Amino acid sequence: MSFQIKKGRFLHACSSENYLAVAYKCDEQNFIEIFQIIQQANIEKQYQVNVHEQVKQVIINQNDELIIISECQNNFFKKKQKYYQYQLEQYSLISKIILNQQKIELENKIICFQNNKNLGIILTKNNNIIVYSLDDLAFLSKIKITSQSFQSIQLTNQNEMFLCPQSNQLLKIDCSQLRENPLPDNIDILQSMHNSRFQLQTILSDALRPNSNILKVFDKYIFSYFENEYIFQNILDLSQKNKYSGISLSATCISVEQDGDLFAVGDFLGNIQIFCSKSEEESDNKNHPIRSFQLQSGIRCIDWLPNGEGIVIGTLDGSIVMKKFSNDLIISSDILIQSNCSITSLKFKTIQDKILLLASNSLGQVIVLEKSQCNSMFQVKYQKEAHLPQSSSSQYGTLGKFAEIWSSIWGLNGVNLIATSSEDTTIKIFNIEKNRIGLKQTLNAHKLAVTSIDWKKMSCQLKEIFASCSDDQTIVIYDPQRDFEIISIFCTSFIKDWYTLTYLSLEEEGSRVAVGSQNGYLFVIDLILKKFIFAERVHLGGIEGVIWKKNKIFTCSNDCSVNVINLKI
Repeated sequence: MSFQIKKGRFLHACSSENYLAVAYKCDEQNFIEIFQIIQQANIEKQYQVNVHEQVKQVIINQNDELIIISECQNNFFKKKQKYYQYQLEQYSLISKIILNQQKIELENKIICFQNNKNLGIILTKNNNIIVYSLDDLAFLSKIKITSQSFQSIQLTNQNEMFLCPQSNQLLKIDCSQLRENPLPDNIDILQSMHNSRFQLQTILSDALRPNSNILKVFDKYIFSYFENEYIFQNILDLSQKNKYSGISLSATCISVEQDGDLFAVGDFLGNIQIFCSKSEEESDNKNHPIRSFQLQSGIRCIDWLPNGEGIVIGTLDGSIVMKKFSNDLIISSDILIQSNCSITSLKFKTIQDKILLLASNSLGQVIVLEKSQCNSMFQVKYQKEAHLPQSSSSQYGTLGKFAEIWSSIWGLNGVNLIATSSEDTTIKIFNIEKNRIGLKQTLNAHKLAVTSIDWKKMSCQLKEIFASCSDDQTIVIYDPQRDFEIISIFCTSFIKDWYTLTYLSLEEEGSRVAVGSQNGYLFVIDLILKKFIFAERVHLGGIEGVIWKKNKIFTCSNDCSVNVINLKI
């Protein structure tokens, strides 16, 4: 979903479960547009807030109150030292009145903001940290870190602050109960710290650099970004490290080769990059792309040929293109099909001497292409209008014309079953028999668009599982062997940002499912324990692909990064 505000320069935005706030500057004036989020997929403009100073950050707290941090224009000198003034305002989105105001004078400019549900953090250039309450704007602690100058900081939902005071060091500060027990004014990492609220670890990791623009610590992993280089590393096992310094595209899709050693990423500009997923110790290429090329149309989906010798690409202009490789060269390039609508999903399946390709498009059609030993090229074997055009409604989000298919997949038993999910909120199971595709069953467990589906053989206890996720923020687990009876429904609404769920992938022969979201969160659910075992933001943008391959989870995002998460079995 997209919307347009007045002409001007975007400053900052934030959201809660109920509201969206967008700050921008137009004709030298500062404004904040307030929108109400309705039914999770629609927004409605409510009113506009005028701000006298330039907005640096906006936050919506758990009481639906807007926190506005602005930089004042009247900076001043005191004893030949320049001071910068900032103003904090607490504004009720319901009663539309200012509840509280605070001014703060700083010797250096603010370089970083962080917040969770309860606390906000301000970091300045000279390593001063200010912790304040989002409930009443009270300043709870002002800390000076004596160390190298660092650029980023993280505040978790557990009120733990993480920062990198110097290379290969990670400082964790306990920020709980600050009203009763404020932090000391100065923390010198060069001196031994006897306070139990501070933990300084030395970790030989490239991810720990003071000049990193982004630093994230979650569970036992470190994620950092600096100068177009992304590093993802396991703190407990430093050999589990992935570094990507060549990614320069805003990813729209990802596909992993059968063995899990290579993956391909595409974007809307037609760029495709192929990477090796081995750790830096195993690979000589340091995770730069080993192959890059560009098509004339934007990339919507990719899948690897079953033998790993190339990829097929679905484009926005309706082409399915096959590229075959040999070493570092493209040895052939063929257009398998050309249509008048976007190709949204591609999935291969091999049956004896035949290779089958399942394709879906934005007109709600599924197409099966076949290549046998007798044929050198793929040919269209079946075609079906799987999701018919729909009339516009409050739940139907496309153009009120076509029921776009978001995801399609092969069934497990032979080649006779396929499944599709659509913008029309339904999942359809089709049976291929007697040279035609016939509807077998329709699943209506979701209230909004069904964005991704998967169907895999799982552990001995789970057997066969079908899973789906949706714009309605739920994940539904089905038993295909019992007419797709619903086993479990998981809701992710405990994340209070505005978002939808985008992609999911089941752990083959395992017991877990990984799900990505539009606001960068990755969820991992144990289907036997029936609980979330991981829920953290791993990307700064929307997740545009999730693949669970062997002991790795691959995610790509429009924040120009790809994560390869190595899991311990």
